[in-house]
Amino acid sequence: MKSCRCELLIKDGDHIAAGDTIMQIFGTAAQIVSLERTVLNLVSRMSGIATVTHQMASKLPDGVQLLATRKTAPGLRLFDKEAVEAGGGLPHRYNLGSMIMIKDNHIAAEGSMDELIQRAAAISDRYEVEADTIQDALHAARLGAPMILLDNFTIPDIHSTVQDLRREGLREGVKLEASGGITPQNITEYGASGVDYVSSGYMTSSAPSLDISLDLASPEPVYCRDPPLVGRASIAAPETSAQV
Repeated sequence: MKSCRCELLIKDGDHIAAGDTIMQIFGTAAQIVSLERTVLNLVSRMSGIATVTHQMASKLPDGVQLLATRKTAPGLRLFDKEAVEAGGGLPHRYNLGSMIMIKDNHIAAEGSMDELIQRAAAISDRYEVEADTIQDALHAARLGAPMILLDNFTIPDIHSTVQDLRREGLREGVKLEASGGITPQNITEYGASGVDYVSSGYMTSSAPSLDISLDLASPEPVYCRDPPLVGRASIAAPETSAQV
């Protein structure tokens, strides 16, 4: 069976209003119906993620970027991360091989942050260290870590960390990422805390799918085609404005 022909009416990341048609699909009724649910599931989920990402990113001050975590649906990570990018966020790491990440469990297993940082630095100048306390963050910065994840830090603890790093002349040499429990309700406060990045799994784990529908139009035979295109479907936007 030949595939349908799709005509996109908008670009990734465009803002849409309620009732907008975002694409048209041309093919036989059987072709269109066979792909309907898969297309709607993906478009609805990705549009929901892009919308929430846009809403959260717009609450951050200039210079602070929103990162996605690896909290994605099984089998859909590439789609979820692409939706985050469409909404104005950064995909960050796709998997454990994307970037060296020294987590608290790694440190506990090794027994030494120093040894792990030394190994990471010998492999790449791009790696990140997870810190659970202000002391851990300062120690990682003193050892030359280029990026530190402040995991589940309170706002006052982030302020203290930033101040201590500045006091020791280390702040300019390290990027700071705030992570843990960040939602649309508190992202503004975290973004203003002095960090460079705010990461959240909210966009990919908690964003509601948008209510996007597909409607078949009246058959419109187009001759001189094999087979003739006898159906047309339009995918329309939900009842509220969104990003797709």
